[in-house]
Amino acid sequence: MNGSQKVAMWLGIILIVFFGLVTPWKQDIPIRGLNIERSLGYSFFLNPPEEGKGSIVGSDVVLAEIDYRRLFLHWFLIALVTLGLILSFGNRRKKIKTMLNKKEKPSEKGSSSIDYDDILD
Repeated sequence: MNGSQKVAMWLGIILIVFFGLVTPWKQDIPIRGLNIERSLGYSFFLNPPEEGKGSIVGSDVVLAEIDYRRLFLHWFLIALVTLGLILSFGNRRKKIKTMLNKKEKPSEKGSSSIDYDDILD
């Protein structure tokens, strides 16, 4: 694993931990037999947003809860982007070196070959 891959991996880990600590919150509000889901934004996972600490709607007390669907979606997207970055940064130097080390074969018409090693210097 090269340096760019390590940076991408650690950035992904840090973002996953961050979104695990600062989670998305929601509130399900019962209105006329329907549950309306209301997003309350992001807050530390042990401290729900103020507006979700026991709101009274009609005769029901509505509490905030962690929006696990959004949290797992964040984690999935972060893992997907991190994996894509790690794969795209992998073997890049080896591919470039391989491409540049290939020498063009002279054709029958007498064209000269290109020395790619001189380009790198």
